[in-house]
Amino acid sequence: QQSCEGQAPPWTCPTFTMLTEVAEAFACLKFQDYSYTEMCSKQASELLQAGLPGPNPPALARLCGACARLKIYEVRLFEVVLAHISEHWYDYPAVSLAEIGDAVAPVLPRELENVREVYKTMLGVIATDCDTLSLKGIGLAARFMAELDHKSEFMPGLRQLLARRIIEMRDETKERYDIARVIEIFARRCPEERALFSCLCRHLHRHLAVFEPVDFVRAARGLAAAEYRDDRVVHALAKWARKRVAEFSSFDWDSFV
Repeated sequence: QQSCEGQAPPWTCPTFTMLTEVAEAFACLKFQDYSYTEMCSKQASELLQAGLPGPNPPALARLCGACARLKIYEVRLFEVVLAHISEHWYDYPAVSLAEIGDAVAPVLPRELENVREVYKTMLGVIATDCDTLSLKGIGLAARFMAELDHKSEFMPGLRQLLARRIIEMRDETKERYDIARVIEIFARRCPEERALFSCLCRHLHRHLAVFEPVDFVRAARGLAAAEYRDDRVVHALAKWARKRVAEFSSFDWDSFV
């Protein structure tokens, strides 16, 4: 807080962005430090309520995403962030809203009227600025969308926009994203989209070396439900799974087979 208020001597206090970067590093290492995330959450809540600089949209998205990945559900933080979005949604880029939504939606139910309205606002911004999303951002937005969709589409038309954006990025060869979950999500909603699944199969190859067992299961489940799949991808998926069979639990292996 001293750093955000400009009261601390230079380089003696970490900024809020620095704190969130440490939280993100903990998430990458799967290191659950409840006291640290609680401290970051309190800092974010107090700074937002006081209107002080520091918790900008990318930093808030980073902190919410880290909490979700660590399965540390800071409900108070999520509520404060959604309240801030409801008033200042125009300051949030689409990718930040997608990351926040992906983290918050499994915890704060859409049945609550105030939460539902914020979700609609967030998805509206994501739909409007969909052409700014990277593949990682598309994955976050798709997971956010899937969490809210139950028996019907929560935001009609968003699925088509995300699918079109994936096709536009067909030739992206380096960026990694949660492709297994994306395949599973779209296989349930539009299994007939041959162009989309052709792109996803093209992207899948570069992810196989870093897949976890659950990713193999999700990718296999999604490709099985789709009307189009590249046979080379199916062969590579099976080959990599056999190579890393020691990493599978008996349940995951049975699900994959």
